[in-house]
Amino acid sequence: MKANELRVGNIIGDQYLNEVIVTPEMIAEIASRDTPTGEDGVYRPLLITEERLVKLKFAEVYGVFWQRGCVILVPRDYGYDVCINTSEHGNINRAIYNIHDLQNLYRGLYGEEL
Repeated sequence: MKANELRVGNIIGDQYLNEVIVTPEMIAEIASRDTPTGEDGVYRPLLITEERLVKLKFAEVYGVFWQRGCVILVPRDYGYDVCINTSEHGNINRAIYNIHDLQNLYRGLYGEEL
């Protein structure tokens, strides 16, 4: 996870995988340690889980997929497939694994935070 992937307010994990909210100081700290692999040793991306989706107000639909607005997440063996179909953005289908990536995608589409 690189500093340029983060925004203030993203949810990431500390070295013990406790959820923390990204601050401007954390982004600067991560940027100062940026490595080619993106591993900084202190902060880590958090995987999307059902518990985290509930916290972000996604609803489970028919026990098969998760939805909030036009964002649909379909579980895979590892991570989720995100499917978005809007008149403005067309169809977007891609694999997604981390909460901060989902937050950034949602913010880019809707201009609001998850």
